[in-house]
Amino acid sequence: SKELHNRYFVTSNFFNEKFGLDFTAYLQNNPEFKKKNQNLIPAKKGVTSFDDLRINKPEPSSTAIDDICRQMEKQKFLIRPPYQRNEVIDKKKSSSIIESILLGIKLPPIFIFQRNDDISEVLDGQQRLLSILGYMGKPYIDEDNKERFSSKNGYSLNLKNGILKNLNGKTFEQLSKEERDKIKNFDLWMIEIKEKNNEQFEQIDLFIRLNNKPYPIKEDTFEMWNSYISREVIESIKSVHRNNKSWFYLRKNNTRMEDENIYTSLIFMQFQVNRNLNTDLEITKHLDIYKVGEKINFRVKSKIEVSKVLETSEFEQDFVKACFDFEFVFLKKLKLLLSDEEGTSSSASLMLDRLFNKENNKRTQQSFYALWYFLYDIPELTIIKNKNAIKAELFDLFRIMKSVSSKLTFDENVKSFKAQFAKIEENFHSDLFERMYDIAPVPLGLICTVHSGYNQNSLEKYSRLKSTQPYPFAKDVQFECFIANATTIATVTADDKEDIVKELFDDKNKIVIRKSLHYAGRISAGILEDSVIVGSNYFVLSMNRSGFRHKFILGLLSSRLFGFYFARNVAIVSEFLLLNSQALRNLPVPILSLENQKPIVKMVEYVERLRELEAISNFFRRVIDGLVYELYFPEVLYEYGVKISPYVESLPELTGIEDPLKLIEQQYNEISMPNHGLSSSLFKMLNFEGLFKSEDFPLT
Repeated sequence: SKELHNRYFVTSNFFNEKFGLDFTAYLQNNPEFKKKNQNLIPAKKGVTSFDDLRINKPEPSSTAIDDICRQMEKQKFLIRPPYQRNEVIDKKKSSSIIESILLGIKLPPIFIFQRNDDISEVLDGQQRLLSILGYMGKPYIDEDNKERFSSKNGYSLNLKNGILKNLNGKTFEQLSKEERDKIKNFDLWMIEIKEKNNEQFEQIDLFIRLNNKPYPIKEDTFEMWNSYISREVIESIKSVHRNNKSWFYLRKNNTRMEDENIYTSLIFMQFQVNRNLNTDLEITKHLDIYKVGEKINFRVKSKIEVSKVLETSEFEQDFVKACFDFEFVFLKKLKLLLSDEEGTSSSASLMLDRLFNKENNKRTQQSFYALWYFLYDIPELTIIKNKNAIKAELFDLFRIMKSVSSKLTFDENVKSFKAQFAKIEENFHSDLFERMYDIAPVPLGLICTVHSGYNQNSLEKYSRLKSTQPYPFAKDVQFECFIANATTIATVTADDKEDIVKELFDDKNKIVIRKSLHYAGRISAGILEDSVIVGSNYFVLSMNRSGFRHKFILGLLSSRLFGFYFARNVAIVSEFLLLNSQALRNLPVPILSLENQKPIVKMVEYVERLRELEAISNFFRRVIDGLVYELYFPEVLYEYGVKISPYVESLPELTGIEDPLKLIEQQYNEISMPNHGLSSSLFKMLNFEGLFKSEDFPLT
């Protein structure tokens, strides 16, 4: 049969070249021919049985990737039939497919239509196969029976945010032999539909059905973003939604992630504001405000732009920061505005419904965009002082949106509203802590799990026969240069505790804080890396939200400003502070990108190395004090000529340094000189009156 096929192939080429005649290969499988042929074949009379309609196909079978490559070399595997789409999947998504293979995760089945001439057409799974072939550098046969390579042939893996980060940037040839063999020998599930058993089957019909599901995942939606965008970004968006979905929702029945979709769009707007696009004129480059009939409408101008920002790794941390700003600035002030005196979510939700004047008993996306546009630049302090007046004006704006003579009239009303309420009330803050809460809107309890240690008598002793995992128990913990050293006295089990408790004590980055301590301007806190259950005289903190570094939080907690905060907010008995979990959870934490947290993190890492050099350690602790004051009172300190962070940013990192202690001593000898800008700033900040309160607070 092979010789016969070659004879016809040579003859066909001869007529094509000499006379321009086109003998279409495999004519009976050509879609145009089939359509004409169906019109010529008389329809079967009588009722068609279900057996005639059923697709006769076997259960999924497994075929190794290497075997598929060999079939393509024999021109038996057609990846690109005429009805298939062009190659659209990008390198990032393709890399995720390769990562899944290396992790041993089964891929969805490939649907194959095996024609009577033994050519296999790919109905569904083309993008997966092209991703694999492109990575391996293997060719394929296209719809014109020509050998082609993937548009991303020989690409390197994009796994910066993946599980196998160590393979990021590697091509197929750069993998180990074991890894290459794992890809070649990976079994793909195949569902094969044979033409000889299904004469009336139309492969195009199944292709359309497989790619147009009853509820397709649309591009540029959270359902799609959720499948491939950085997990840190996705989890940050989900955290914002999880904390506010009881009142700030688009749909109560959120089966298609419509809530997360609107959250992402609004956070995208916040992201643009954070990039200094903080005027209405700049915002309208991304938010479309237009008039249809008598109504004003709002929409995101381009969801594709949202996708581009989410897909850009350079924007990842800025977008995470925008999540915090959206939740702890915008949503916080909105809830203050809408809720009753108790601040309940139910009252905020009810007022939101009234404000939106729901259409067909549903909240609309454009109402959320409009509300954000009206309030994004109105300060929280103004809202607190003018709550009723602002609500009344908002009701008017939403009423005008329903019926207005021109967009210009609507714009003038919005401009008037903002002119009335966009200014910050001066001298509103008279108290030190009010200033702290204004600049740092995130309560520590929303980014950290805070848990008390245990009394030894409340824990079961470890038993090899009954217990699953032993835990050392430490009644006492000693703190030295931000390191917590636990002295274990027994072995216990946590089998009767919740998983979250076990995860807390297993966390290598947990922060331990002494509950009762003699006040000396600071609290006692440090990082405990060991899996240890500590005694009841300690609190344990573990980060439960991305976007904050544990050493940044430790630096804040260990500063004199936070020592003063505790001295003012907890019980004091005989000059001993008695810390409580509520005071810890209420600590005001500023919203900073990971990059802007680095100065405090760097100084914590300096201090960690200085256990035997107390004088130098105290100097760098003082630098941390200055950095924290600078975070919470920047304008005031700059007025006194105090600038700490620029000097700290210029200090070298310790990562990769052979002798870090020697380096720190060299830096100390230089920056501790009285004429150095950093030492000068540390001295100047004592001129700040508010700082005196925290530096010399009497415990009486």
